[in-house]
Amino acid sequence: MNKTVSYIIFGIILILLQQIIFNNINLFGYINPLMYILFIIYYPIKNNRILFIFMSFCLGLTVDIFSDTLGLHSASCLVLAYLRPIILKISFGLAYIHQVIKFQNIGFRNRLIYLCLLYTSPSPRDATLSR
Repeated sequence: MNKTVSYIIFGIILILLQQIIFNNINLFGYINPLMYILFIIYYPIKNNRILFIFMSFCLGLTVDIFSDTLGLHSASCLVLAYLRPIILKISFGLAYIHQVIKFQNIGFRNRLIYLCLLYTSPSPRDATLSR
């Protein structure tokens, strides 16, 4: 199967899990885990960047449609997909520049920096909390 098609199926599964399971989990009364961001985290680096940004936007738009959040998820997915190369360069340095990043071979410290930078980027929940 084509790798792009398998990542689209992975995105659809994440959307379904987000809507069925994770939107019903409220940590501390108002925090929902955003598992659909795993699509943006684990998308291959060497694939087409324009297609990746478009698929990230569609992922966020689909979550917006189901969650009734007026474009907040699509905007945050678009920003994360656009800033992902910069975050990868900060997190992995020369490994990103030479396109040899494999998450199995990267140290825990670099993985933690990458995940923290992605998850602490502006999220749609920040805007909904200020209402």
